[in-house]
This record gives sequence, C-alpha cells and structure tokens, in this order.
Amino acid sequence: MRTLILFLTIFLLPFGVQAKKEDPLKYDITSAGVSASGMTLVKISLYVDKPAKATVELLKKAAVHGIIFRGLNESSVLGYSNQKPLASSPAAAQQYGDFFEAFFQENGQYLSYANMVESTTQAVKVGKKEYRVTAVVNISTDQLKQVLQQAGVIRKMTDGF
Repeated sequence: MRTLILFLTIFLLPFGVQAKKEDPLKYDITSAGVSASGMTLVKISLYVDKPAKATVELLKKAAVHGIIFRGLNESSVLGYSNQKPLASSPAAAQQYGDFFEAFFQENGQYLSYANMVESTTQAVKVGKKEYRVTAVVNISTDQLKQVLQQAGVIRKMTDGF
C-alpha cells in the first residue's frame, strides 16, 4: 500500500507543479490607427478573471508580445496596412527562450518599448468569470526591431544580400 501511495505521489506531483505555473497571456491585438514613423499604435484586449489583474505592465507586455509574435492583420483602419510579426518563425519563442524569458520578466526590458495612451483603458464583463480589459498602446517598433536584430532573433535587412 505504501508503495502505491509513493508511486502515485511521484507520478502526480509534476502535474500539480505544472498547474501552478502562470497561464499564458490571453489577448487580442488590432490596429488603433496610424502613429508616428517608427511607431505602431495598437488596441490590446486582455482577458482576465478580475479587472485589477490587467495592470499597465501586463497590457504593455501583451502589446509587445503581439507585435513580436502575432503581428497585425487589420485592414479596416484608414491608412493602415497589415503588419507581419517581427519574429517570422513561430518557433522563435522556443529557439530564443532565454532571451525572451529575460526580456519579458517582471519589470523587464519590454516596458521601454511600450507607452500607454492616456484615458483609453476600459473593462467589460464578457463571461461569468471573465473580463476584457482594453487599452491603446503605442509601440516603438523600430527600436524593438533593433534589439531583436542585435539578439539574433530576427535578421537585418542587409543580411542575405
């Protein structure tokens, strides 16, 4: 009996530890219009169980993450064209995991590439225990691109010519 309990404890323990990890960001990202040269204005909608969990830092993190890994596929905004993700490979997050772990850590480097647009945050209840918190964020796309190029995550335009 002890052996069975020991076996179940050892077998089930990793699943309990894995369940305690933070959930990945759940968000939508769309264009919020035209911004200055080298900048991208985005509307980020973050889905959380309590509006207070959608901090400014988390909204900025989702916006920068979206620009890097999802891009923008919105053509309904006047004067706006689609923007591909900066990281062209979906495997870049795993391949450069150490870089992105440090980049997106709490109070990490990602914060210096995103600025909240004042008075644009709003929360709406969308489910029994889910809220959508939406804000407009201005991303320094050119500077972000330079950092990713220096880290080797994305190639420079001059590479390959």
